[in-house]
Amino acid sequence: MRDPLTFSREEWQQAQRADLDTKELKGVFKTVWETSDNRAALEQALRERGYWLAKGDRRGFVAVDYRGEVYAVARYSGVKAKEVEAKLGDPKALRSVDEVKAEIANGMSAKLQEFIKDVERDAQRRSAQIDFRKAEIVGRHQEERRQLAEAHEKRWQAETRKRAERLPKGFSGIWHRLTGKYAKVRAQNEHEALKALHRDRTETDALIFKQIEERQAIQRDIRAQRDAAQEELLRLREDVAHYMRSDRFDPDITPTRTRERTREDKDRKREHAPRTRRRRGFEP
Repeated sequence: MRDPLTFSREEWQQAQRADLDTKELKGVFKTVWETSDNRAALEQALRERGYWLAKGDRRGFVAVDYRGEVYAVARYSGVKAKEVEAKLGDPKALRSVDEVKAEIANGMSAKLQEFIKDVERDAQRRSAQIDFRKAEIVGRHQEERRQLAEAHEKRWQAETRKRAERLPKGFSGIWHRLTGKYAKVRAQNEHEALKALHRDRTETDALIFKQIEERQAIQRDIRAQRDAAQEELLRLREDVAHYMRSDRFDPDITPTRTRERTREDKDRKREHAPRTRRRRGFEP
């Protein structure tokens, strides 16, 4: 972990998903303690890892993270309070926990506002890309249908000429009419023409259905991207509101806890909701 004010958007999202356990936290504090010779060095090392040194109410030196959690330096570093005082001096020279929390809130609010602007800019770029992608697909689909219609027309003309050549003309045609052969050839031509018409319609329908499936897949992708962007914006705005509230560091009303409680309420309502009986058969 490091100073959250230097986080990128991706690092912020990762930090929101990851939580350090007590063992890892103590390892961080122990490393900082062992590599720092004085208060300035320890304060700098803590800031680089996302902690602010402050004056505690009863615990002397404490560290505050960007969520507002307070950690006793002595306890998490695995040393005695006297050792801390010997290395760091008098804690009264430091700011109080509330003052540090206020500084964190201001800094985090500004940082999160930057993230929101980044998301909005990404949404604008994505919208332009989506419009270009749609236009490209529409143009390509129109060209595919035009080429297929042109190919059908050429093939239809060639097959029509071939069928017409089967019908005898002149005296031979008269003779074929008298013998009934002409009617047989004409019936064969009509059957082949109808078959060719069905074939062309089937090919056209196959192309249209293929294009519809492609458009639907792209629409699903576009919808998923937009939903993800909206979800990220919602979370960032919740985080900003969290840091701007006077009770922002209450562990029961953090953005994560609020979202968890909302999901729990929805699950509880779903469990107690009356089940509707399904009717068999087709329901319009």
